[in-house]
Amino acid sequence: MSKFEVHCVRCPDCGHRQKVELYVSINADRMRDATDQLIDGSWEQHVCAGCGHRFVIDHRLLYTDLPQKRWIVQHPWSQRARYSTLEEEAAHVFRVEYLERPPEGVRRQAAGISPRICFGRGELAEKLALWRHGLDDRALESFKLVLLRNHLGQLFPLGPCELQLTAVAPDRLEFMVVALDSGTPIDRMQVEASEFQRVADDLDTFRAAFPDLFDHAYVNASRYLL
Repeated sequence: MSKFEVHCVRCPDCGHRQKVELYVSINADRMRDATDQLIDGSWEQHVCAGCGHRFVIDHRLLYTDLPQKRWIVQHPWSQRARYSTLEEEAAHVFRVEYLERPPEGVRRQAAGISPRICFGRGELAEKLALWRHGLDDRALESFKLVLLRNHLGQLFPLGPCELQLTAVAPDRLEFMVVALDSGTPIDRMQVEASEFQRVADDLDTFRAAFPDLFDHAYVNASRYLL
């Protein structure tokens, strides 16, 4: 079920305070447009009544699409250092609220889902986009670590950084290079889709090398970078 709350927020540009609606949960099976807007960045774009500045509030959001086997909690970027605690919390909530307490129909739909968590709207948009294209998020995060190693000479002058998927085409993947501590965009990268496919076809090897990407709710290469 989708649910929103009314909050009083401050414009990050001029400081004007106003009330806005913030969704705390989205049932994407019933709100199909929400996924498109989350991916393209237009979801919950608020306009300041004082100065006209457009802004997005970084807040906790539960995204579910049980028929598609998707369940993910987006936390604010500022909470990322707490990922180990928050993924344990997510596993507990999913088990109780979707596998133990609900009616049989919900339990049946929830069976087989691997809960996920992420931080910030960029990570959520990335996860939804790769799911839409049928890509395995564990393979993608393993591939990011390969790219960071193979492009070390190009990326080292930029300082500590990570990659976020921004576009998928039949022949290539496009990434934003972002600062590891703030998520601020600092560069872009394009790679051939065939490079990613080689990783996706050899997941057992990468499971042995990066087990934390396969056994936890926070499936993100930053686990090995922070």
